[in-house]
Amino acid sequence: MATRTDAAERAREQQDIEEIPSDAGSLRLQFYDETTGLPIGQGPVLVPVADANPKNLELLLNTLQGHDSSEYIPYRFTLPVPDKKTSEKITTAFPTNIYKTLITPGLISTEEVQNISAAPQAVFRKIEIVLSGHKGSVSCVRWGGTGFIYTGSHDKTVKVWNAKDGTLAHSLNAHAHWVNHLALSTDFVMRTAYHDHTGKIPPTDESKLAQAQERFLKASRIQGEVVERLVSASDDFTMYLWEPSKSSKPIARLLGHQKQVNHVTFSPDGLLIASSGFDNHTKIWNARDGKFINTLRGHVAPVYQCAFSPDSRLLVTGSKDTTLKVWDMRTYKLAEDLPGHKDEVYAVDWSPDGQKVASGGKDKAVRIWRH
Repeated sequence: MATRTDAAERAREQQDIEEIPSDAGSLRLQFYDETTGLPIGQGPVLVPVADANPKNLELLLNTLQGHDSSEYIPYRFTLPVPDKKTSEKITTAFPTNIYKTLITPGLISTEEVQNISAAPQAVFRKIEIVLSGHKGSVSCVRWGGTGFIYTGSHDKTVKVWNAKDGTLAHSLNAHAHWVNHLALSTDFVMRTAYHDHTGKIPPTDESKLAQAQERFLKASRIQGEVVERLVSASDDFTMYLWEPSKSSKPIARLLGHQKQVNHVTFSPDGLLIASSGFDNHTKIWNARDGKFINTLRGHVAPVYQCAFSPDSRLLVTGSKDTTLKVWDMRTYKLAEDLPGHKDEVYAVDWSPDGQKVASGGKDKAVRIWRH
């Protein structure tokens, strides 16, 4: 199938080239880095119109930057093109046949320098580091915000690695069975950066960075000190609360579930921990000292996942009983029952703006619920 598709693509490209007359001339192209806005190279380069397509531009740009085959970077190219009706410049993807698409209609000219923005595309070239140390299957990975990677394993341990070089910083040994899930007190701010549930977006890149840093510090600061807390959930019916940067010993052991703990999460404001288990219950804990607060009872089958609203006032849970339930974190009472799935609900998440919940399950459907 892939061979047939490649052949069809080559045939289309050949047809495009054949439609370009030999006397179409050349384009003067000035490349710019889309991220920084800075020019690339020593000035405009001359490219025959017949050769001016994205693949050739990619080869040319890598050559201009002195990249060998191991450093080759794929690029996405755009250029400003005037709108036919308003003449307003619109950023447009560089076409395969620029002669037919832009030159013939008179939208651009070979007499003028064309400013081409180049955006590097993400590419994974190789394995950089292998973190070796677990003696069982690795069940979960969390990338933290203070320079550590956290991993949980069927070997009953949680390991803390230096993200920079992959060396082992700590091994957290307390669980008596598999570690099923990990959560960090910084998860929400790491995911959302400068975005918050108010929907207000800072006007500049500098203010976006400043707000992201401010939100991270607010979520991680305890008594004036930046501390990234970790909670681990296990098949041994327990959870442990940790401060790995300070000690390899847990702050607290969270007891109460009668079966395996499947999922755990911190509230966005960092004050609560919610845990969902195969005992049909979700439990709420104090995120500072690990003390038990309340049990949310209502599901009649195992609870697979839970998620806090961005303002930390509500919690949604998804269960094997085919329902989602929304809980009020002021009263710890059921606020709303959300039937709709035709089978077990495996996954649930709350949108960062707090307006919607997404859920997915065994019925092969993803449902979006508006709050």
